[in-house]
Amino acid sequence: NIGERLMPAIHGRVKVFHSATATYFSPSELAGAGGMHREWIRCTPQRRNGYERYDTVLVSLDPAEEGMKGMVVGRVRAFKSVEHNRDSYPCTLVERFVRRHDRPDPSTRVWVVEPEIINGSRVLLLSILMQLCMVSI
Repeated sequence: NIGERLMPAIHGRVKVFHSATATYFSPSELAGAGGMHREWIRCTPQRRNGYERYDTVLVSLDPAEEGMKGMVVGRVRAFKSVEHNRDSYPCTLVERFVRRHDRPDPSTRVWVVEPEIINGSRVLLLSILMQLCMVSI
């Protein structure tokens, strides 16, 4: 938990968004304009048909590591924008998942993940200004 004394008091607006776009370069897939891609990421608590939708994302924590070893799998729980001292700070709240093993499953060849739980609580990553902070709720 982050101590209250480390967090500034926010007296501005907090805006909530249910989707965002991600634009990225994928050198291994040049199908886009020279490898550029854009995808919608959604975190919708309830859609018209009554079901929620929280998209899964890969968060790069260590670019020096190869493949999944430098990434964390997460589920986007909220997109927010916080105003503080007339500046706007986009935030993303991501539920963190951990890999069950050090390699993909031999029969399916995919990584098996599960929610990360510390002291009985799921771990969330709060991304503010491209910095990741661990928050346990």
